[in-house]
Amino acid sequence: MDLQTLYFKAISAMFTWLTVPLFPLCILTLFIKPPERTESFPPPPGHKEPREVSVPLFPPFLELFSMFVALLAEIALLCPYLRDDGTKPKFSQYWGFPLFAYHFVRAKGLAGMETNWSSAQKRYGLWHLKLWKAYYLVHIFMGLAVGYPLLFRFVTYVGIAIYQVAPIVYWALRTAYGPLN
Repeated sequence: MDLQTLYFKAISAMFTWLTVPLFPLCILTLFIKPPERTESFPPPPGHKEPREVSVPLFPPFLELFSMFVALLAEIALLCPYLRDDGTKPKFSQYWGFPLFAYHFVRAKGLAGMETNWSSAQKRYGLWHLKLWKAYYLVHIFMGLAVGYPLLFRFVTYVGIAIYQVAPIVYWALRTAYGPLN
């Protein structure tokens, strides 16, 4: 088993274990709405005064369910990277690249999220609440754990393509625009 297969198998197992507690939490939050707390948040750039925003104490059903679906999608789309078995689905390994790229970019955005009242209204930047912090950290882990190896793989593909195409382009341009003898 090569290193990439071992890595993605371990990531797939971690995502599977993350879905185990997330499923009952989704069902629980379907019936229990999170209590809200009014807190003062600093102003975003361009505004001068802080505002008080009512924020839920923990992620509601839609946020948890979207994370649950994202984890299941990533588990399913990581299957082509695992070793060949008889039960392996016939996915192309490139189907997951757009989803992986989306989660990678979202993780980078959540990691740099500032706490202010405009982001608090959209339920972002609630880093001081422990359950929201766990929610953000799972998203960041999910995006970076899959995004960095695939970014490296993409750079490798681009490097190989440039290595193979650059000499052909060079000779084509040299023969087309070179001096006539």
